[in-house]
Amino acid sequence: MVEHSAQETDRPPGRCPERHADKKPGKELWRRLDRATGLSLGLDFARSLGGANPLGPLAQAKKQLASNLERENELEGDFARVLAAWGISEESLAAYAKARVREAIILALLCLLALAVCYANLLFPARVPLVRFLAGLACASFVAASGLMCLASAWRARVCRTRRFVPFTSWLAGLLLPASLRKRE
Repeated sequence: MVEHSAQETDRPPGRCPERHADKKPGKELWRRLDRATGLSLGLDFARSLGGANPLGPLAQAKKQLASNLERENELEGDFARVLAAWGISEESLAAYAKARVREAIILALLCLLALAVCYANLLFPARVPLVRFLAGLACASFVAASGLMCLASAWRARVCRTRRFVPFTSWLAGLLLPASLRKRE
């Protein structure tokens, strides 16, 4: 028979004193809960939103938008720069434009499908108000996302086919506004 020392026999069953000597039971429970829920990751993320960017969460987006607008002005004159910025070779330009047209058509069909689902959600609403709200929100966000991606694909196809860069906002204004209301250049 194996003899145990008094120190080893007094410990609770299933616990190794060497491994858990420095850990308190409350801390171990917190570590397990944290691993299971990821709460500390969420709290760290929330702290980083305010602390990492003292100007606010949208400051980085404003900088990126200003940088993109500057780049748009540079690209307006030279179509070769547009191809280089988009990573397209001159030989693959026609295939790229066709792929963007196909992509725009598929996204437009998805947008129409999401609109039909939104309409069905209005005709046959869920019984629980929260489910009704979340289903409507999901459909509306899908319509917005697929509509925007459809417009972006159509714009890229148009730029490639005309071989002339027009900023997306100007192209979109040309679609939506009559010529008399557009900004004169």
